[in-house]
Amino acid sequence: MKKLKITALILVFIILNTSFIYGFQAQNPYTQKTVCPVITYHDVLLNDELKNDWTVSAEKFENDIKLLLENNYTPIFTKDLAASYNGEFKLPEKPVIIQFDDGYQSFFNLVYPILYKYNIKAEVYIITDYTKDIPFVNNADTFLSWPQLKIMSDSGLVYVGLHGKTHKTVINKEYTKEQLINDYNSAWNEIDTHLGINSHYYVYPNGLFNSKTIDAFTQAGAQMQFIWVWNLSNDIKNYNVMPRANIDKNIDAVSAIKYFQNTLSIKLKNC
Repeated sequence: MKKLKITALILVFIILNTSFIYGFQAQNPYTQKTVCPVITYHDVLLNDELKNDWTVSAEKFENDIKLLLENNYTPIFTKDLAASYNGEFKLPEKPVIIQFDDGYQSFFNLVYPILYKYNIKAEVYIITDYTKDIPFVNNADTFLSWPQLKIMSDSGLVYVGLHGKTHKTVINKEYTKEQLINDYNSAWNEIDTHLGINSHYYVYPNGLFNSKTIDAFTQAGAQMQFIWVWNLSNDIKNYNVMPRANIDKNIDAVSAIKYFQNTLSIKLKNC
């Protein structure tokens, strides 16, 4: 009898754990009535001499913020959206999540003052191997330091998430599932140690993923994984995966939201 009770408890634990990872708690476009648009920036420069389509000027970014506010959009954090699914946060009428990839120092120098000026929330996803006690230079790029991130995180306007321990593509054959999990945990340990424990959200380096990586990071504790909206597919329905759209020098924030919504609608019809 005692063995039966123990066996039953183990089965309940397995079912609940599996449900959390693979189904009932999934927060993605397939399982939620409200899908918040997510728009993504990378580097920001002082002028219009932009290096590539992944950069915008500080002037453009500020104009994007003004445009969002004029069109009654309210920037929120991903954790606000997640809390709304449980009835713990009331979403504004037109929510939007603003993200920045890579953790360039321009986020502190140029973006953060604009966020502060308009009292706007945004998220920055960092590469922990490039994050040091002073701004770190890698090739021609300079990355945020822990003290800078701490100032912004403490302000309540900036969430700091993970864009990888390194910026290597995680679908590389050199990565085993164990290595993916170890790198993920190591990187988050650094973030939690320097900035305090927060929700664990993950953005893929170079936007590349597969079923193995999604499964590995889910098991490692990723509460949300972000991919490009055009990469939505049936095989990610049961995971906490959210889509997003990129903003470059040729598209404004409201147009990017419309692109996000249109692409999402097409993908959901085809999946």
